[in-house]
Amino acid sequence: PGLSVSQEINVREMMKNVGKAVESIAHDGPAVQTPDERARAQDRAVVDHRLVLEKQQAHESDVRAPGEGDGSSPDPLQLEQAILEIHPKDAESKEAAAKREAEQRAKEEAQRRQSDEAERRQREKEESERRQREKEESERLRREKEESERLRREKEESERLRREKEESERLRREQEESERLRREQAARERAALQQADLDAEEAKRRQALETP
Repeated sequence: PGLSVSQEINVREMMKNVGKAVESIAHDGPAVQTPDERARAQDRAVVDHRLVLEKQQAHESDVRAPGEGDGSSPDPLQLEQAILEIHPKDAESKEAAAKREAEQRAKEEAQRRQSDEAERRQREKEESERRQREKEESERLRREKEESERLRREKEESERLRREKEESERLRREQEESERLRREQAARERAALQQADLDAEEAKRRQALETP
């Protein structure tokens, strides 16, 4: 629709060339291996041949004899619609390409979300491990403090008992020394009394001997 006979012939010729170009690309080797790459190659071939056709039609309009058509080139949208009507597989290819592109975007978005989720989980794991280490360190310091306090109390208690023992020993020695001195004093006093008694007896005996 909207194309002259010569233009439609050119379009059909272009589509043949597109098919040949696509087949050539498909058999060139490993450059096109997947259906996606094949479809993209066909899209590029369509565009390239459309540009060639537009240039050819522009040239024909310049050299066309008077009375041959209106001398105007078809609108690019009309040309594309005509191509799609002549070769509907192009529309399917474009729909498939759009679908593939949407699927690729969805896949990339899913991968991005998956990556973000993995990073979030990793951060949460690291944060949990950090809190666990801090908790363990706090618990260790608490135990060390309690142990230090216990040892300090034990040391103070031991020191107190040692002082009490020393004080008790000192008092015991003082008491023993006092008792020893008391006994010695008592012994001296008894000895003095005994000596006094002996002296008195001796004096009486001498006096008795001296008396006629």
